[in-house]
Formats: sequence, C-alpha cells, structure tokens
Amino acid sequence: AGKHALGAEQGGGFPGATYVYELEQALAAGGNATNVTNATNFGKTTNATATGLLTIPGLGITPGSYPPIVQLVTTVVQIFVLLTFSAFGDFGGRRKQLLIALTWVGSIFVMLNIFCFSSSMWWLAGLLRVCSGCCFALCGVYYNSYLPMLAAAHYTTEGLEGQELEDKILEVADDMSGKGMMVGYSGGVALLIISGAILWFMECDSGEECSEFSTFFWPAFCIFLVGVWWLVFAQITFLRLKTRPGPEFPKGANPLTLGWIQTFQTAKYIFSRRHTLLFMISFFIYSDAYNAVCTVAPLIMEDELEVKMAGAVVNAFLGAIASLAGVFLFLKIQSCFSVSSKGMIIMMLILFACVSLAGGCGIIQAIPGGFYLVLGPALLMLGAIQSYTRSLYASFVPRGQESAMFASFAITDKGSNVIGPTVIAIVNNITGGYRGVFWYLLFAFGFAAFLLYFVDVEQGMRDAGKITGEVPEEENDSTEDETGPSSSGE
Repeated sequence: AGKHALGAEQGGGFPGATYVYELEQALAAGGNATNVTNATNFGKTTNATATGLLTIPGLGITPGSYPPIVQLVTTVVQIFVLLTFSAFGDFGGRRKQLLIALTWVGSIFVMLNIFCFSSSMWWLAGLLRVCSGCCFALCGVYYNSYLPMLAAAHYTTEGLEGQELEDKILEVADDMSGKGMMVGYSGGVALLIISGAILWFMECDSGEECSEFSTFFWPAFCIFLVGVWWLVFAQITFLRLKTRPGPEFPKGANPLTLGWIQTFQTAKYIFSRRHTLLFMISFFIYSDAYNAVCTVAPLIMEDELEVKMAGAVVNAFLGAIASLAGVFLFLKIQSCFSVSSKGMIIMMLILFACVSLAGGCGIIQAIPGGFYLVLGPALLMLGAIQSYTRSLYASFVPRGQESAMFASFAITDKGSNVIGPTVIAIVNNITGGYRGVFWYLLFAFGFAAFLLYFVDVEQGMRDAGKITGEVPEEENDSTEDETGPSSSGE
C-alpha cells in the first residue's frame, strides 16, 4: 500500500512523484523572480520579460525542464546504487535489515520536503528526490526478492514434488503479485484522496493575496504525508515478515564489486541468447517511452493547461483508477481472443504510438478535453503493459537464476529512463513546451513493436531450458553460458 502511495509506478521510480514534479517546477520558477505573485502560479511563468521564460540562475535551464533533469540525475544515481548494493540482500539476514533501514531513511528524506516552502529551496527539493529515490529503488529490490521465497514456502506447496511443485509455486507467485498490485493501487488512491481534499480546501488561488508560503507549503505538506504513509504502512510488514536468511557472504568478496560482477555475468548470459537479447532491447526502448509519458503528463497539466495542484492530484487519482481498470480490461481481451502475451504487448505499443501521433499533432492543446483524449488511453494501458512484460520476460528466465535475471530486468528499466527525461528537458528548453516530445515517443513505441515482432518466444524458452527435451540454441557456446549467471556465493 505504501509503495503505490508514493506515486512511483506513475513517476519514474521516486517517492511522491505526483507532487514533486509540480513543486520542483514551481520553486524553480519562483526562485529567480523578484515578485513571486507576478512570476509564478505553481510553476507557470507570467513574467513578461524579454523571452517570457525564466531560467534558473547559474544553470541556464527553464523551470519546466528542471523536474526531468532531476529525474535524469536520480535515475543515473539509482543505477549506480543498484549495481553496487543490490547483492547485499541475498546474504545472511541483511535483506530485512536493509529493507527496514532504507525505509526509515528514505521516508525521512521524503518528509523533509516540508521545508521546501520557499522558492530559494528549489535545490533542496531536487536533492531530496535523488536521495529518497535511491533508498526507494533499493527497497524495491529487497522486497521483490521475498516473492519467490514466500511462494515456495506457501502452505499449498506442501507435499508436492517435481513439475507439479514448480507449477504451483508459479501460480502462487502470480496470485501474490496480482493481489499486491491491487492493494498497492488502493493505497495510492487512498492517499491521493486525502491529499486532494487538503489541496482543494487549502490551496491558494492565484492572485495578489497569495504569499510565497501559502503557495508552496501545502504541496510540500502533501509530500510530507507521502513519507509518513510509506513509513507507517511499512511497520505492518516489518512486524510480520520473517528474516528468511540467505547464504553467508562469500569469503574474500569485495562488497563494493560483488554486485557489479553478478550483473556482468547476467549480461554475458543475455547477450549469448539472441531472442532474450532482442526482447531486452525492445523493453529498454518502450519502458523509457511509457515512463516518459508519465513524466510529461503532469508537466503538461502544470505548464500548458494551467491546472492547479488540486486538479493535478485529481488527475493522478483518475490515472491510478485507469491503470487498475486497464489490467482487468486487457486480461479480458486476451481471454476472449486468445492472444499471447507478446501479441498483447505489440498491440498496446501500436496504441501507444497512435496516442503519441495525436499528441505530436497538437490534439492536447487544440480541442477541449484533448489531454484526456490523448493521455487517457496511455494511462489505461500502463499497468497492463507492465504486467505482460514481466510475464513474458519470466518465460526467458532459467530455473534457479530468477533473482539475477530480474535484477538485470530492473536495471534495464531504470537505465532506459535516462533517455526520456533528457528529451523532455531539451525540448522544453528549446521550445518552451512539450509537444515535440511526442514525436520521439512515436518513434520509440513503433520501433520497439517492430523489434518485438521478431522475438521467438518458443525458442527463448528452449534457450532457458523451459521446454524439456529440446536443445538450447546456444548450448555449445561455453560452459559458463550453459549454466547462466550465478552469484559469487554459490
């Protein structure tokens, strides 16, 4: 419940994404204006100076490009942190210890946003996002690593052996994951309702009577509530979750390089399997694209449509509901027409490309309700495409190597997020808007669908040894490639 309340699924993997984009842009705009009420309305620049656009002193960037730049920095730091420290959770009892410690530290970083009620604190909002985002990313790795262990220890698996046991574990894991997503979205919606009500009654309307404090404090307070929400609900988990220790830390291993070694071994395995590699390239492209959609949507509301913070929270609420409904909708479509997971992803990528074409043609600004017409379908597909992607990738994962392969999956997802924020920042800096971003998204979704079309799922399963009695395509490459990636502790 706490994870989705952070807005991480719709915001590039950092806590409080729904509110942080808005506050960062507002602080950045107000931070270099002599008259706050003249220069900002939650980040919208109305100061009619030479170009009509403010820039952050010393950086030369517009307020609208500041949030995606911060996200870019956050993503880069997250990747480094994941590569260095993810492996720690697999050894001894560190998994739960690190999960608890990072939850406390990360939630405190989020709560410190309450001090960002002055435009001079625009830099602090960005710094806190980077720090809390790193803690959140590691927490995600450690809590995800519990899923296969919990599924294997489930009471319904008792007495089962062989293939029957494996099938039951996969069934239990899918059930746990699905229920977790439903509970998570429910938690996110609950906090959005609370914060939306606060902003509805307390948010200062634009005008001469709005002070800087009243303009910035209530959005900052909502981010503070995100940190509280994360920490409070986590305590329920910590009270009931067992330590479930792993093997001892390998003797002689360097703690700072172990994670990098594991990642290298996994990457070497993936590069030796053509269809797995082709899928990963496609996923790298379209995961960046749909995360860019989530990044640019609140910025368009804020900068071009002049939606106030309360309205942005309402739209985030509707987005969460749409994502949850989309999961059930596309499952129903798949069931009715017997479409494979690969086919469902390609279909959604084509729909994403159509949405991007409409955005690039200016439909959002041209007609009333254009924002919902263009981005509504995108949010409807967001949860579904993530679900089908994980399911399809699982087909390519060799037995016994799930943790290493899914760590690579997470790093690929994070790594791809470097491109989208860069494009958004460049487009906004050059044009002062975001319309040009959709032409990049059109290419990304289209090219990703093209690559995915050539992925042979059945051959990928043979390569992973999922289909018994078949010889993997690269069986004779090397002994190391046959066994795939393994941890240094084995």
